[in-house]
Amino acid sequence: AAAHVASELGIGEVMSEVMPADKVDVVTRLRSDGSRVAMMGDGVNDAAALQTADLSIAMGTGTDVAIAASDIICTRGDPRLAVDALSLAHATDRTIRQNL
Repeated sequence: AAAHVASELGIGEVMSEVMPADKVDVVTRLRSDGSRVAMMGDGVNDAAALQTADLSIAMGTGTDVAIAASDIICTRGDPRLAVDALSLAHATDRTIRQNL
């Protein structure tokens, strides 16, 4: 699912199945290299990395702590909803900029 979502969004590098203890380190390293980092997760072990990422997306079926740490919450447990959420965000941004 991660590769599919990434390809739909034009994301070049995908890291999935990262060990819980390494998630924050991976996000921090990528951000220190100048990359903008999106993180998707649903569990307690994802919360710190979600908070560290530039854009964090939680599954609504996940834990409360992951949901609280995220910028976007997909109401169902389907990671493909992130594509719809970001498309909607871009359309909203365009409309706001046109109305300024």
